[in-house]
Amino acid sequence: MQRLPNVLALALLILTGVTGCAPASPDQPFWNIMTVAQAEQSEPPALAVVDGAVVAAWVGADTRGVHHDARMIGADGPGEIMTLPLPPRQPRAQQLAPGSHGTVHLLWLDADEDGAIRLYSALISIPDLTVLRGPTTISDQPALRYAALPEPGGSVLVAWAGGHPAEPGVTIQRIDNEGRPTEQIGRIQAANFPSLLRVGNDVHVFWLSEQDGAAYRTIIENDHLQASRRLTSSPNQTAGDRLLDLRAGADRSYISLFWNLARADGVCETWFSSAASDDLYLPPPTPLMLAADADSGVETGFNSGIVSSAHAGDTPACMAAPLSESGDTLPIAAQIGPDMAIIYFRDGQLLGQQIVTSGTDVLRPPVLLSDGERNLYLGWSAPTATGVADLMLARSGAR
Repeated sequence: MQRLPNVLALALLILTGVTGCAPASPDQPFWNIMTVAQAEQSEPPALAVVDGAVVAAWVGADTRGVHHDARMIGADGPGEIMTLPLPPRQPRAQQLAPGSHGTVHLLWLDADEDGAIRLYSALISIPDLTVLRGPTTISDQPALRYAALPEPGGSVLVAWAGGHPAEPGVTIQRIDNEGRPTEQIGRIQAANFPSLLRVGNDVHVFWLSEQDGAAYRTIIENDHLQASRRLTSSPNQTAGDRLLDLRAGADRSYISLFWNLARADGVCETWFSSAASDDLYLPPPTPLMLAADADSGVETGFNSGIVSSAHAGDTPACMAAPLSESGDTLPIAAQIGPDMAIIYFRDGQLLGQQIVTSGTDVLRPPVLLSDGERNLYLGWSAPTATGVADLMLARSGAR
């Protein structure tokens, strides 16, 4: 089983600044790997892909204090690190989503003037990284966690869990393409750990019930939430275990849920469940374990090089991050032993495995994106001996 690094217990932010992008040596020529920055955060860098360029953001800290940092990474390499004029208090959990007309949305959690954690956003122009709007308060109540899904036209859909800590609910709302929060689409009572997934023209909202711990789903149609349905149970947890998040992914005909767990003994696990997209229920989740055949290759439909075939086996994977858009195959970033890898599903079953780089630990589930040319973009946070994290970016495709 994969053990979590001790660095995961560090406080989110304290001291260090950032470094330049130093190219690393990828295991195969189809992956270009670089260090985007160094920062004392366990989350991966926030990433968005716009017109072939990558926007990266993270929380930095130096003698000036804590700040939001960002940089552009284009075909010619990384640009200058910019500190964004977004006054922070305790920022964490950044995400980026493409906007419209050369903009991106930055989302994050932070404390308000009363110390309550809220969801915030800002609209940022690219490539100059100028803040056009923000910080804008999105959640009208304290927020625990959130999921974000880019929408056609440059808006972004968010589902945030919050309210009273003892009785959280999930609120779904939209941020328009000018960075303004709109009216709430709906609120789900006694719910936590939201996940959003676009399947065709539908948006599926998944969450875990605070009452029975099971996974549920509703579908957004015409900006209204349809009837909720219980899908399946969740993995058992004992004292000291911690659920990191719930993720959802889809291939051409199947939907899969992934539970990322940190066990009390330091082991990280991912459990998953898959079923046809029109099935009413999912089977109980099982650990994500696989075996790869290096002598047999598979086609994935993505521009990511050689992929070995894979099937259910004895090697555990954890920290799973599926792509949040559906296609013929579903790529899932995950840690397999000392390796950062991409696992591929087809029809809800293991199809292939690809090692991106070896000899790295992952502090939190990574970020996985794709572009119109079917290249993949993978971001993760890796511990170092100095107590800060290397924020890494891997890009597939010959460059």
